[in-house]
Amino acid sequence: ERQFAAAPLSRERATTRWNRRRSFGLAEAAHGGTLFIHEIANLSMSAQRRVLDLLDGKWVNRHGNARGVTIDVRLIVATRHSLQALRTSCRLLPDLLDRFLPNELEIPPLRERGHDVELLACHLVEELAERNCQARPRFSDEARRTLVQHDWPGNLRELRAILEGAMWLRPGDVIEAHHLACAPRSSSSRPDTG
Repeated sequence: ERQFAAAPLSRERATTRWNRRRSFGLAEAAHGGTLFIHEIANLSMSAQRRVLDLLDGKWVNRHGNARGVTIDVRLIVATRHSLQALRTSCRLLPDLLDRFLPNELEIPPLRERGHDVELLACHLVEELAERNCQARPRFSDEARRTLVQHDWPGNLRELRAILEGAMWLRPGDVIEAHHLACAPRSSSSRPDTG
């Protein structure tokens, strides 16, 4: 919601009577590409109406200008709620729901995806290593088992956070199970609070 308030779909502002300064809004900046809206159900009804206008006409009105701008953008929206639940709770405009339902793609949570967690973890570690100019570490067998067996209530955000921590905790080029914050702790490794 803050992104829509801070950066409207398109805007134009007069700096002087003869000079107009234009800054691209979210949809106009995405022209020729993809606009991803995370948690569409959290948008206000007015922001949802603007998204609906974008879908209906493939154009946006610039704030500060009466002329509309034609854009070519692919829209992808996400929500952690089922679309049927959103229909029941009236948190999403019915017209938007009608547009989204035929194209719904359900992605199961990590806890239901077994060994996909390993693939994601390897990809994320490679990305983190490159961003921090580090050598890409590998996972021990025990660390791999720990990743697959964990429930992942925080989904991808939790996996990313745990891997970021493990990248800094590992002394060498191997991530061990005890480097992962999701690893079960044995009673012998807990401090004595006696």
